[in-house]
Amino acid sequence: MVSNKWLFNKIKEMADIDQGLQFSGAKNQSTQESLFQIDVERFGFKDTFNKINFTTANALVYIINEVHNSKIKRLIERFGYPTQKMIGEEGMHLFGVLIQQQLDDPDLQKNCTEQCDFPGEIKAHIIDKMLLTQGKKQMYGTQYYKDTKSGEARSFPIESPTDVDDLRKEMGIFITIHDEKSRMTERYRKNV
Repeated sequence: MVSNKWLFNKIKEMADIDQGLQFSGAKNQSTQESLFQIDVERFGFKDTFNKINFTTANALVYIINEVHNSKIKRLIERFGYPTQKMIGEEGMHLFGVLIQQQLDDPDLQKNCTEQCDFPGEIKAHIIDKMLLTQGKKQMYGTQYYKDTKSGEARSFPIESPTDVDDLRKEMGIFITIHDEKSRMTERYRKNV
């Protein structure tokens, strides 16, 4: 049960925007076409985004993440760190999705993994993203990328490959790393 419906709705609103951009951007990555008709030259971003191979969709995701970062911090100041009691399990899932995208704010990610009662799978995703951002190997094998030559999913390096399935189970992830790779490969191939 959700005790703070207003907070749940704010988090859901941000997550809907975030996921809409993430999934739309993934569908257009292979062609590098602009997802949105925004003239980045007019705003002076063109050279910056071209140097790091940004599409317009990537730029919008980055900007939205920055806006969400300040909103998340204001919500935490006002209500404290969200919990399942406040916003329910669905709300914590949505909040976790938002926190995963806060790559430029590792302190926020770390504080949320310590203060929020995320479902285990969501917490594993956040921890793996934090580790990769720090240049370390992931712990739970939740992060993948698309091999541009084969079209297959490739896992970013894992700290302990022989133990990863057991670690995943401890976090409530009951799909093996092998099956997850197959599922991600299928997903990447559908988005071509």
